[in-house]
Amino acid sequence: MAVNLKVPALYFCLFLFGLLLNYSSQAQNHQIDSLIKVVRIEKDSNVVLPLMRLITGVADDDSCLNYWKVVLELSESMSYYNGQLQSLYKISDFQQIGNEHEEAIRTLDRILPVAEKAGFKKFEYLVFRNKARSLQKLGRSKDALESLLTASKVADELNKQDLQAEILFEMGDFHRLQHNYEKSISYFEKASTIYRENDLESGYCRLLFYMAITYKHFDEIDLKRKGIASLIEVIEGTCGTKLSDFKQAINWSNLGSAYIDIDELEKGEEALLHALNLKRKIGDPVSIAYTLNELSSLYLKKKNAPRALKYAEEAYSNGSKGEDVFLMEDVLENLAISNYQSGNYQNGYEFLYRYKELKDSIRNKDTNQALAEMSSKFELEKKEKDLMQKDLLIARQESRFNQYLLIGLGILALILGLFFWSRWTLQKQKLNAQKLRELDELKSNFFTNITHEFRTPLTVILNGLANKKIDENRVSLSQNEADIIQRNADRLQNLINQLLDLSKLEAGKAKLIVSQNDLVAFLKRLAHSFESIAGQKEIRLQFFSPIDEIKAYFDVDKVEKIVSNLLANAIKFTPNGGEVNLLLLKNEEDNVEIIVKDNGIGIAEAAQKHIFDRFHQVDYSDTRSYEGSGIGLALVDQMVKIHGGQITVDSRLGKGSIFTVQLPVNEKNYTKEQIAADLPFMKIDQLKRPLIHPSFTLDDEAYTNSPEDKEQAFILLVEDDADLRFLLKTQLSPEYKVVEAVNGEEGLEIALHQIPDLIISDVMMPEMSGYELCKRLKTEERTSHIPIILLTAKATQGEKLEGLESGADSYLVKPFDKKELETRIRQLILQRKKLQQRFSREIVYRTKETSVASRQDIFIRNLLENIEEEIANDGFGVEELAQSVHMSRSQLYRKVKALTGKTPNVFLREIRLGKAKELLEQNAGNVSEIANMVGFSNANYFYKCFKDAFGITPGEVLRSES
Repeated sequence: MAVNLKVPALYFCLFLFGLLLNYSSQAQNHQIDSLIKVVRIEKDSNVVLPLMRLITGVADDDSCLNYWKVVLELSESMSYYNGQLQSLYKISDFQQIGNEHEEAIRTLDRILPVAEKAGFKKFEYLVFRNKARSLQKLGRSKDALESLLTASKVADELNKQDLQAEILFEMGDFHRLQHNYEKSISYFEKASTIYRENDLESGYCRLLFYMAITYKHFDEIDLKRKGIASLIEVIEGTCGTKLSDFKQAINWSNLGSAYIDIDELEKGEEALLHALNLKRKIGDPVSIAYTLNELSSLYLKKKNAPRALKYAEEAYSNGSKGEDVFLMEDVLENLAISNYQSGNYQNGYEFLYRYKELKDSIRNKDTNQALAEMSSKFELEKKEKDLMQKDLLIARQESRFNQYLLIGLGILALILGLFFWSRWTLQKQKLNAQKLRELDELKSNFFTNITHEFRTPLTVILNGLANKKIDENRVSLSQNEADIIQRNADRLQNLINQLLDLSKLEAGKAKLIVSQNDLVAFLKRLAHSFESIAGQKEIRLQFFSPIDEIKAYFDVDKVEKIVSNLLANAIKFTPNGGEVNLLLLKNEEDNVEIIVKDNGIGIAEAAQKHIFDRFHQVDYSDTRSYEGSGIGLALVDQMVKIHGGQITVDSRLGKGSIFTVQLPVNEKNYTKEQIAADLPFMKIDQLKRPLIHPSFTLDDEAYTNSPEDKEQAFILLVEDDADLRFLLKTQLSPEYKVVEAVNGEEGLEIALHQIPDLIISDVMMPEMSGYELCKRLKTEERTSHIPIILLTAKATQGEKLEGLESGADSYLVKPFDKKELETRIRQLILQRKKLQQRFSREIVYRTKETSVASRQDIFIRNLLENIEEEIANDGFGVEELAQSVHMSRSQLYRKVKALTGKTPNVFLREIRLGKAKELLEQNAGNVSEIANMVGFSNANYFYKCFKDAFGITPGEVLRSES
């Protein structure tokens, strides 16, 4: 009995000790530690529940996570299901916030068997919902959708309206991120019905915002109006009453733009003017300039040039106070057009010139037209003035010297003849100059693209070798690295061979050497050599011939190059899972037709007549979807012609292309000099391996999860070239966490969801260029702070300026030195740390004022405003703060951590403490009252935090002020 009495006595002493500590400055942590000791000794699950409640109030994220791990250990030792479920769920939440999504999935999977044993159905729903979020961020969209569908089934079984509405919202957001906007809206509308019927206001407000941004993507006016209606409900409904002036101004600006998008200019004007009044109250000159410039554009649409000029001039005055070059570019353009339309041609010309200097090249068609019309206007006015002077001179001569009338008329006729002759000569010169400009542009584009083609494999080869130690005898390379270098060397050789072949054909030095072979067997083997390349994209490649054997005379080398180029293009321009067919047909005229058909992206009708021109490419932009030099089809065309045949194309955008080559295969079609002795039939391994750059061969997924080490900086690598992406990741992974994206669109999505510390991006990529990606990220509040390094083959000064003007922090030209890249990464991350120190120094304990000079400052000020509004609300935590700035909790965590070096929890607590100190210094109440005024429901905890922050107690501050 004595032994049995000791344990309860120990239990009672420890518990009593914890209660006494509740009134000290370190009550909470001591109380948690005391209860943990009690549970370890007593193995009493009844103590775990109050323990978990205490842990929920711990402010420090790291301490909180460690406590939950202890609860998990204790709960498992006692088979206490509720404790296991709560702790596992909380641990997975921390892992998701830290972007450890693989770990989070494994933790969530551990919940399911425990929830099944305990019969806690809601935990099953939470597991599948949260698991879908992590899967989507890992790029596993199919698995994410399956997890959401399972969560939906569980929500139906539980028959809880809030869960059913929430999972419908999650499904809608999933399809929105997949750009399937029709499905997204259908789910959003179902969720909206449930939210409204059950008065679930917070979820409904969030849903309205997402519906508005989704409707923007539709072309139909009626659907755009629905998005406007959602935005109006956000502004004018109960949701809007909780918004700050800054957020309301942004919403009104968005509403104005939406009205302009559907040509309802009066409503757009009203909304923008309302936004302007709100922004003037806030006093941010750059934000004001944006709205002023939108108004200027609106009045240009309304043909009200004087008013457009007035707002453009005011936008210029406000915009000059900031550093937003993209805003100033738009403002200068509006100044030029509004001056011109107001009749101020000289001013308009000057602003166009300044616009050209800022942008380096004017791409806006309307502005180009304005410049051309202005130049023509000046030239016409000058000519009219000259003619008027000449007519006046002739009139005076007629009045004074009638006898010289015939001579005067002759002189006039001579002048007019010279004028028209000079004008005809000038027009001819302009036409020739235009042709020369077009040719120069064509050649310039060719050399730009061929340079890009050369620079990328050169970068891969040089960096691949630079990564390895080279001794006197050998270079130490892995098989994978050796394959990459060999493949890129083959690419360079293939490009050079194409240039040489085209040069020979144009110089007439290429000779036709035909021999008799089985064309069916030849093409079948050639198609077979492409099967592995097609298989990597899951493309179905088929060869078909209605005749088993066709004895034909043809040049083996040239037909191989013709068909290889066409097959390579077909595979390149066909998306994953598509189909490419090679067909061989024999005509009655002893001709054959070789047909290459695909269901790929197709070619626009206007571009089809140029695709066989030398150096021509359908897409010259930075976002061209596929690499190429613009000589492949020109080479095919020349080889078909020298073979005495012809090539045609039939294509539709989004439907695919059909290339048809007609070749004569009868002996009589060739001279004796062209016919060689029968050549031995080529084996399949003698056929040249098709050189399609396999940007899709190295990675099974678009990007992978980052490493577990939280201390490493997180780098997002956006590069469509798989070999270069592989080498850069290999180079950077030992020191940094590296996540990959294969194009700009994918990079943007990852950056918005995972908020990296630094981004390295190529310029010329599919879907979205590096310039556009940079602009989007720098103008997006969640990512504007992230430093960006652009990698490119574009080496001119103007192109470098364009990259820097897009917002890039650094610009490297391929091939670049790996040490230079590593140095720039280190410097940019160091600068980011200095920025953290600055914000940490300037913002902590200040709740009313902060300098406004950049997007980062505006973001921090917005946070401070939201905290100030809810500072007395003890239920206003990190989740509510994230919702107030329209971010997820993980996005807010990475943004605030990147800017201040502090977690949102610490940031929020320090702002509350700063406000408390201010109130204490003003003698605004006693300590307990002021603690409640700044959201601390526990006075002892407030006392502890205050002393930790300022080194003195709240009471000492009050006494000093008294």
